[in-house]
Formats: sequence, C-alpha cells, structure tokens
Amino acid sequence: MANNTMIDIADNSLYPLSAFVLEQNFKQRLDDTFNEILPANKELVPPRIEIVRVLARTTPSNEALYDVAAVLVTRQTDRIILSDAMASSATDEELRKNENNEVFMQKVEKIATEKSKFFSSDIEISYNKETKLNPTLKSPLCIELTGFNERNFYRFYYEKTNIEYIYDPATHLCLSYYINKGDDRILDIYGIRNWIESLPEKKISITTLANSYKIIGL
Repeated sequence: MANNTMIDIADNSLYPLSAFVLEQNFKQRLDDTFNEILPANKELVPPRIEIVRVLARTTPSNEALYDVAAVLVTRQTDRIILSDAMASSATDEELRKNENNEVFMQKVEKIATEKSKFFSSDIEISYNKETKLNPTLKSPLCIELTGFNERNFYRFYYEKTNIEYIYDPATHLCLSYYINKGDDRILDIYGIRNWIESLPEKKISITTLANSYKIIGL
C-alpha cells in the first residue's frame, strides 16, 4: 500500500478514500498507513490462524488479564480476533489462570479442534505461547469480533460489486471477499470453502450491512 491517500471532493470538502470503504480493517489500514502508524504492505501473505493470549481487561491496579483466543491473520497481516465473548463473564482469577502454560495448551487444543471443523488444512492453525495481543493498540492492526460463532452465519452475494458477504444477524459481524469473474479461490486460500458452501443464502441490504455491521475484508 502506498504512503499516500486518495481523496474525493464534494461540497468543498475533502474525503479520504477510507470514508468510502465498508470493511473496518481496510479502512483502518488505509488511515494508519497514511499516518505512518503502520508500514506499507508491499505484498500479500498466506493467511493463518494463530491461537494466542489476548488482553481481556485490566484490573483497577493495572494488572493485565488475558483470554486465550484464535486470531485470523489475514493476507494483509491484520489480526482478527475470533472471540467467543466468554472472557467478559470470567472472573479475574479465571483469567489469571491463562498465564499458566498448561492451562494455555489445554485451551489451544480445544480451540484448534473447534476451528478445524470450519477451516480446512489449506490454512495453518498454530499457537504462540509468547504472543500477547492488545486490541486497543494500533500496531499490529488488531480488531476483535466478539461473539464470533461460525454456525450462525448466512451468505449473500452482491452482483453489482462481485463481493460476497458472510454475516451473523445476531452479533452484526460480517466477513467479505471479492470474487473476480467467478474465481472464488480465496475460499481455498483461507480454508473456508466447505464452511461457506454449507451456509444458507439470505439477502440483506447493503445499507444495513454498511450502517449496522462490523465488516472485515479478507
């Protein structure tokens, strides 16, 4: 991505390109790259899933408490946290146990088994005991999808733009990807073909998606 930004002019105002992007991670990457918070991406990387510790909250004494979660690292190196939302109801003591590597590995095994039901062997699923992600920091680009559950999604293909949206009406979470002239190899790149093709199709308006959903671009 180049170290500049495109603008549009309307009513004597300037709008950055990010103002016209629906995907939150693309929008944030455009802005943060322009502001030199993130380095410019010169090429795409193979996506992967990495199970790591993710900051859940801090105590009044500023102690950091961590959840264990699957993180989808996109082709643009964005970190998308696939959170089950259980950390919000966990006690401080329960979260402290995640610092223990034995507890961590037990959760890694459980999460990896669950994600393998939806992501094929085309995408690597690994773990890292050392990584601790803080979703509030700007670098790396990190976005949390709270309450992410693969079983609750529908699919909608928007012919005007050749973009398919995978969305959950309960959590208002959405994934999107571009299908170029029927070329859907991106499903294999992310290892999600079987999952996506098993989802029911259901129409939704682009306006609803744009105004009400957190959309992540793959």
